[in-house]
Amino acid sequence: MSGTIFNAKGFKITIIKKAGFDAVGFSRPVNFSDGSIGLFLKELTENGQMKKLAETLQTPQQIWVCLSGANCGDYGNCLECDSSCNGFDVRCTVCVEKTENHDFSRFNKNELFTLRIPASAWADFEVGEGQSFTDLHKNDVYKLVDEIGYEWNKKIGLHFDNEHEESIPNKELHFLLPVKIKE
Repeated sequence: MSGTIFNAKGFKITIIKKAGFDAVGFSRPVNFSDGSIGLFLKELTENGQMKKLAETLQTPQQIWVCLSGANCGDYGNCLECDSSCNGFDVRCTVCVEKTENHDFSRFNKNELFTLRIPASAWADFEVGEGQSFTDLHKNDVYKLVDEIGYEWNKKIGLHFDNEHEESIPNKELHFLLPVKIKE
């Protein structure tokens, strides 16, 4: 991805601009403390849904895990879909970025969930060799974007990552956070 590149505490951060897009996949309200995110990913892998989602496009593509605010009061604004998630920490959506080249015809109606993501600048954190998502989280992505003159775009109120692929050798690992120039 091309854009403006920064380095904060050893992490490469590229600021990119993305037009609005649809993230399409499987979704469930989850809590952080009960392991339900990992169980959801395991379930999707074991029942073949993760593979089926990956096969919606003939070329290799990234399967993202999107965590979005579940409680409307959390960030002041949230995506429309998340207001139905009361009592949970976040909505977890395991998804692909939809393009005109995807074929979702193998799925039943209402089987897939769609998040409409508005246009934004994004901080793309690359988790490089010798680094882990744990290291990234310990350094606090919100503080890292602050250090480079940006802040989290709360109006979008979510992030994407491929942390579930951390055990795959030589896999590019990314954490995407919508941002805006710090006010």
